[in-house]
Amino acid sequence: MATKYVNIVEIGKGGIILDQPPFALPPETWSGGANVAMRRNLVMSGPGMARLDVCTPSLSVRHMLPIPTSSEYYWCQVGSALGAGASCLYSPGGDRDVTPAAGISIDDDDQWSGGLLNSVPVMSNGHLNPPYYLPDIGGAGIWSPLPFTIVDGSMTESWVDKNITCAVLRPFKNFLFALDISRDAGRYPHMVMWSDAADPGTIPQWQDWTTLDPANLGGEVSLGETGGFLVDAVPLGDLLMIYKEDSIWSASFVGGEYVFRFRKAITDIGAMSPNCIASFKRGHVVFGDGDIVLHNGTSAQSIVADRVRRHIFRQINPEAYRNSFVVADHEHQEVWCCFPPQGHSHPSVAAVWNWRHDTWTVQELPTNTYEITTGVNNFDQDAEGDAWGAGQGETDVDGSPIDPVPYDPAVWGGDGVDIPYSKYWGERTFNPTLKTMVGTDGVPYKIDFNIATQFGTIIDQHIERIGIPLLEHDRYGVLRRVYPQIKASGPVNFYIGSQDYPTDAVEWEGPISFDPSIQSFFNCLRHGRLFALKLENEYGVSFEFYGLKGEITPTGRQ
Repeated sequence: MATKYVNIVEIGKGGIILDQPPFALPPETWSGGANVAMRRNLVMSGPGMARLDVCTPSLSVRHMLPIPTSSEYYWCQVGSALGAGASCLYSPGGDRDVTPAAGISIDDDDQWSGGLLNSVPVMSNGHLNPPYYLPDIGGAGIWSPLPFTIVDGSMTESWVDKNITCAVLRPFKNFLFALDISRDAGRYPHMVMWSDAADPGTIPQWQDWTTLDPANLGGEVSLGETGGFLVDAVPLGDLLMIYKEDSIWSASFVGGEYVFRFRKAITDIGAMSPNCIASFKRGHVVFGDGDIVLHNGTSAQSIVADRVRRHIFRQINPEAYRNSFVVADHEHQEVWCCFPPQGHSHPSVAAVWNWRHDTWTVQELPTNTYEITTGVNNFDQDAEGDAWGAGQGETDVDGSPIDPVPYDPAVWGGDGVDIPYSKYWGERTFNPTLKTMVGTDGVPYKIDFNIATQFGTIIDQHIERIGIPLLEHDRYGVLRRVYPQIKASGPVNFYIGSQDYPTDAVEWEGPISFDPSIQSFFNCLRHGRLFALKLENEYGVSFEFYGLKGEITPTGRQ
């Protein structure tokens, strides 16, 4: 019979779908795979990972907070050293111990929260410690218990003095919000407290967190209408979205007697644990109990239904689900939903959603990854550094270097005393727009698409599709030749398989090494009604897989 050619194009358009039978999937979707990315309707090699520095060799890092300043970029690392809790500031110029004077309690299952309020770092790891703030970042400041009462500019009581702790601490506008409060020997998991407003560059100068009067905007409220505990709070435009286990609430600043207006925004879905919300320009992605949804503050829709939802929630370790977390990679327009599978206490798998192309892939993480965040990678920068805006390879049309733009008080206002004329807008020793995903499994690591290995070991990158009817469903054929449309820096391995019926095991042929720099096709010999394809990157090469053409000879019907 006459040979037929079958084209499969836009091979990365549909992503990986694990909740549907493979034979029912469109040709441009995949039935399995890991450690690859899908963008621009193609499949490409996924990221690698490389180790970064820690402040001291004995520090086992559990939490990292990036802290930009006017001249330097710090990474605050928190973990344990020599059996005790410890914290330090890392920068290319040197490290500094910022461990609280009274010490800090560290547990493997800590749920870290915090951020920057008016450039002042704050953090909490739940009810183990009081909430902290870090004053005098460039000087000698250390993590200190957050003040609770300030009178005439001086602290009279801290959270330690009041014997109050919170599960979550988050900045919003120029306020601090504390969720799930323990005080008076009792726990109030529905209680939200907020501070007085803070002046720029300072922590809130409140008289008391809980006093409502015209001079003090601090207060508290109980969101007990639903039974779920408070979990986290993340800004969405002018709203603070407050997450419970079973619902989502919003807080909006209204001023006056009530200060904030609280409203139940979305029911039937909440966040699984702290840090399970990622914010991007279209809203929030929420890793909840039994679903992963996208919402804009008023309505929510599942982004995993009929694709990877059952696969994810069947894998999660029910005893360690609270260690899950979500992180947005804005550079690559992806959200990583990281979770501990069965047998693991911390995440070692991430389900990755590309929000531009609406595709899902699977990424394997180092075992027991405690968290992943994003920030400027200055770990690889030398201690001297260079001023961004000069010395960074930027040239004018004539090839001459571009000098940084000086701050001119005649143009921008001011007398030039506080900000002298010699200062430059681009004088920081880091580029604040270039963000890197940074994780820790005890030792920090960066996630980088320019790296082909995980800590020096080649990553198992593979993609698979079974149950492909290259002819009509009742037609048998022989697949004799495949023309891959692929760019690669070296050889990759293909496997070709066949099935007679969807429930049959795949009979594989391979590996077939294919180097697109010297080959345009490879031969094979598989007979059946359904065919299968697998690509494995066993050599650590970078690749972009666009599609393929198959040469097939029909042999009959059944």
